[in-house]
Amino acid sequence: MPILDAGMDAETGGYFFVMPCADHSLQDEINRRGKIPEIEAIDILSQIASGLLEVSQIVHRDLKPGNILFHENKWKIADFGIARFVEESTSLNTLKECLSPQYASPEQWKQEKITNKADIYSLGCIAYALISGKPPFSGAIFDELRERHLHSEPPVLECSPVTKSLVLLMLRKMPESRPSPERVNNRLVEIGQSFNQPSKGTGFDALAIAGAKAAEEANKEEALRLAAEKEKIKRQELARFASQSLNQVIDSLFEVINKFAPAAKIFKQANPYVWLGSALLKIEPPMKNGELDPVFFEKSSWDVIMIAKITIEQMNPKYVWGANLVYADPKRSGEFRWYEVMFMTSPLSRNRSSFEPFCVDYMNYSDAAIALGGRAIGLLQLAAKPVPIDDEHLDSFCNRWADLLAKAYSGELSHPRSLPLS
Repeated sequence: MPILDAGMDAETGGYFFVMPCADHSLQDEINRRGKIPEIEAIDILSQIASGLLEVSQIVHRDLKPGNILFHENKWKIADFGIARFVEESTSLNTLKECLSPQYASPEQWKQEKITNKADIYSLGCIAYALISGKPPFSGAIFDELRERHLHSEPPVLECSPVTKSLVLLMLRKMPESRPSPERVNNRLVEIGQSFNQPSKGTGFDALAIAGAKAAEEANKEEALRLAAEKEKIKRQELARFASQSLNQVIDSLFEVINKFAPAAKIFKQANPYVWLGSALLKIEPPMKNGELDPVFFEKSSWDVIMIAKITIEQMNPKYVWGANLVYADPKRSGEFRWYEVMFMTSPLSRNRSSFEPFCVDYMNYSDAAIALGGRAIGLLQLAAKPVPIDDEHLDSFCNRWADLLAKAYSGELSHPRSLPLS
């Protein structure tokens, strides 16, 4: 849309510009007609793409049907640069005020550097709105809409294979994988011309269908990959917090031991341990790389982030009492915390462990997963009901292991009379 005049209002100090009065917006057209026939939608998209090329040095940042105006029998782009301020902000509230969430690109949601590839994504959203009557992603909740733009694949678009392929390319999550404005414009012209030409044969038609399916698969793979990356980042953050909170649990236990048994020799090293006479309490923290591979517990009801070990060794008579410290969400409900988990040998196993309850190491995580809510019967069973050990349960944990250490000092540790423990 041309700018006829611009200046500053003498009374208010506000800037203004004057534009011609358009007939209506593309949003008005969609509201009135709903779905637009594909051949007409391609023509409209081609006019928009041509407009973007005309001012290729400018990134619109807020391309949407409401900013596409019908003037002098052509569809023209208005409101260039209105959302420029988003680039300078660190608040998503600005995005709410300046952009239309249904048409904002993933990089805009993440407040990354914006290029003309953001306008290409918005043009893909406009294509969906024209052909299907609504944009590809919608939602009443702002964060829900953001999540869909970032990680969900677009819904199936009912149109010709060649149009579908182009729209899916424009809606790639990564801006680097989207086509350039020049490529989009040329492709739209070609598609528009193809509607007025006879079919080139079933071979070309089949190829177009295959190409559309390939584009759908590529978008699906990209969405899955981005979702996996997001999940990995979340688990890494949980692992960092888990490590910090475990250190607090260990410090609290050692403080209790030091307070009531000052003669105990406490070593706070990479693998903390305590000597009380000939009794040894050891803690083996999680592996250095932090979070645990979720594949170990994918068949369990537990979602496990980290596993540590705590043991008490009694020298005379020889006995070892152990448990795992597990940072997990037992019901996959979204609440993670530290649990004390003890194992015993299954009665069905021929090789019963000499010391029970015990902890498991890396090699036995799959068996532990079965014991922790798996549907099959495995080689291991729970030796007691898992109990939380952090926050409001920290005192109970410290008291329990202080008592076990005292028993080991006195040579009183032995195999429980019955398992699992009540």
